[in-house]
Amino acid sequence: MNSQAIPIKADGMEPKKMVQVSALASELIYATQKFLANEKMIGDEQSPDPIASDTEGALTINENQLLTLRLRTLKGEIIIAPDKDFTLITTQFPNHTEVKKKEEAAE
Repeated sequence: MNSQAIPIKADGMEPKKMVQVSALASELIYATQKFLANEKMIGDEQSPDPIASDTEGALTINENQLLTLRLRTLKGEIIIAPDKDFTLITTQFPNHTEVKKKEEAAE
């Protein structure tokens, strides 16, 4: 997705689902970056922008910058890698089979 959370390209995902994932990932990235910036700024005046450019235009990485975010569940995983101009989102949902809970012993 681009910096405005508009999906650029998707493979194997319906457009409606793609927009939903992009919007939710954008909110999650914003909240995580805000949290990390606040942690860094405690008693320290730093730019809240986790990806900053130096005078020559090269990107610098702050200590508490969000590089990748991986969410793994029993049903699948989502990996989010934000950058200055775009964000890469990958999803993987293999064939999931529910694990049945053991039933309690017969009374």
